[in-house]
Amino acid sequence: MLGFGTFKKVPSTFKNNRKISRKNQINFWKKSWRAGVLRLVERILAGANVSDSLAGSSIQILHLPEVRKQIASIELIHNGKALDPINLTLAGGIPIRYADVHLPIYRLVVKNAKISMIDNSVWLNDTFTLDSLLPAWQRLMYAGGISDSLIRSKNNNPYFSGDWAFLGKSNYYYHQLAEELPSLLMSIQGNTNIKILVSVEAQPAIIQLLQLLPNKITLVSEKMVEVENLHAVTSGRTFSQIEGEVLREFAIKAGLINNKIIPRQKLFIARGELSRGSIEIENGILDSISDLGFTVINPENFEAQEQIKIFSNADTVISFHGGALANMIWLKPGSKVVELFNHEYRTYHFPRMARELGHNYIGIDFEDFSDAGQLSFERLVKKLRSTLD
Repeated sequence: MLGFGTFKKVPSTFKNNRKISRKNQINFWKKSWRAGVLRLVERILAGANVSDSLAGSSIQILHLPEVRKQIASIELIHNGKALDPINLTLAGGIPIRYADVHLPIYRLVVKNAKISMIDNSVWLNDTFTLDSLLPAWQRLMYAGGISDSLIRSKNNNPYFSGDWAFLGKSNYYYHQLAEELPSLLMSIQGNTNIKILVSVEAQPAIIQLLQLLPNKITLVSEKMVEVENLHAVTSGRTFSQIEGEVLREFAIKAGLINNKIIPRQKLFIARGELSRGSIEIENGILDSISDLGFTVINPENFEAQEQIKIFSNADTVISFHGGALANMIWLKPGSKVVELFNHEYRTYHFPRMARELGHNYIGIDFEDFSDAGQLSFERLVKKLRSTLD
């Protein structure tokens, strides 16, 4: 009879634990052969399967030796909480209640971290990726997935000694301003000794704002880099008062927000020929509210610092759905934000942002003012003017 002390101990690693279920995976692939073929092709091209490298939340897997040895420190800086639900009405009068949970935020120092400057994923030595550092998995879809980053994580990449935070590539102003910039600011926590790596493909306006910091900024064109000590925070995964306060404090310290009581502007954000814009409708709306004292602004025509100054001196903003509306961050709390939808694409980033910043949000959907696909401009304008009273 075998004693309890005679069994062969299998090294306790995350990947060994996953291998136990390999038989079950193979049985599944026999019934779903396409999934098995795709996994095989991925393994041939990338040298591994991405799912085997997804370690998940860095907080939940700290017990793994492979992860723990690279986490130099961890600190809880914000508790998570359920955000107040928002009651919205969709086109056609459909009521919905939109709810969010803001996850706890931890500040981490990761030793010898590999960073994809393309998709913002952070990789450890055992090809784990810490997904909790990503604001959203949508980030990976923009970059076409993370198979390429998995391959690059196994290569020799440019190495930066010392303490670093980072800002990767982004195609979208909203996401880099509202999600990634607050995370970076919380990562450095005012420590001027932490240097910042910035992708040359980051949003130009955000690069301009980073140059206001006393920290050393290094622009890089490499797709993946490795740093000795990475300072990062886990993502709350939705915009909240925390991110708003971090951004406004940054702008106030930089002298870009004037808190004095002065006459406030009313702004109409021009979108022009950008996607989901319409110059014809834009001009028609401006003509119909010309007596209300609105100033037309195209944020792309201004440096980032000037944008903050302009919006911080306004108390009313009208805009078609688009990234420039994220500049409501700089408005004085209690301002009025009107978002116009002239298309079927919908997200609820801006109602949530307005709620967390203390603004009054009104969404106007053109579909509610259309009959058989024909927009009733008179009814639309009547609704718009009533919201501005």
